[in-house]
Amino acid sequence: MPESVVENFCGGVNIVIPRNNPEVKIYSKEYLKYFGYDSIQREQVTDQVKRLLLVIDKEMSVKELMNLLGLKHRFTFNENYLHIAMKFQFIEQTDPESPNSPNQKYRLTAKGKKLKEEILKEKSRGK
Repeated sequence: MPESVVENFCGGVNIVIPRNNPEVKIYSKEYLKYFGYDSIQREQVTDQVKRLLLVIDKEMSVKELMNLLGLKHRFTFNENYLHIAMKFQFIEQTDPESPNSPNQKYRLTAKGKKLKEEILKEKSRGK
């Protein structure tokens, strides 16, 4: 069993976070905060982020992206898709100076485009 870390989050709630567990594919916000985003290898990009990269084909709003992904809960979209993709620099804001602008849109970065191409190649090979 991998070494675990018990941390106190959210006012007294204890969370056990597996350390360096190769079986873990989806990482909690606490795991990422504790171990750092850089600890995740490229092949461990979450399925949610992969789905997001596959639907972006131009500058798109959160509403457009959520609609294409079939999501209705904004918090879930932000936490599981958008923030992680931005943290890994796969997508970027079109107006970073106004992150909360109602006109904010998102687009793929060069890194995101490269990963999207790799995902599409893998899918075409049947992986």
